[in-house]
Amino acid sequence: MEAFWQRVLQHQQASGFSDIAGAHASVVLPVSDRLVSRLVAERASPDWPVSVVEVRAEAADRFVVSLRLKGPTFLPLLRVRFEIERQPELPSSPVLVLRIVPDALTAVATPFLRFLKRLPEGVGFDGSRLTLHLWTILSGSGIPDEVRQRLTSLAIHAEEGRFVLQADAQV
Repeated sequence: MEAFWQRVLQHQQASGFSDIAGAHASVVLPVSDRLVSRLVAERASPDWPVSVVEVRAEAADRFVVSLRLKGPTFLPLLRVRFEIERQPELPSSPVLVLRIVPDALTAVATPFLRFLKRLPEGVGFDGSRLTLHLWTILSGSGIPDEVRQRLTSLAIHAEEGRFVLQADAQV
């Protein structure tokens, strides 16, 4: 049965999905912060100056990123709280903007963030905002360009213990 559906999908893909033109799909995908932490750690470059990264989702589109730098070794675990400031606007701007939320955790960590000059490709940091160019970050992930091109909206929200991805696509 699986081979049949694969053939049908491959034929539809080759024809530009002509037989189902106008189809619209929406997905809401909750992802645990534990899985997000693992994905971030796996995508990090080996020469990145961070040995541990952990992401903990909170309510109201906020989350905390905990980092342990490879050196100097006397530094404690650094914690920075972020808030999702701006969602991607597809197709023109697949960029998620995260703002640092000033608090006691961040006040201690901010002076050490200058060690993070070598960020992964697609990630920018201006001192108060982190920008994530989603297509650059996801390149090489196995997600075909055609899937990205069919997305009409994408939003990422944080709630206690998980992130929620909402996406719409159209054929």
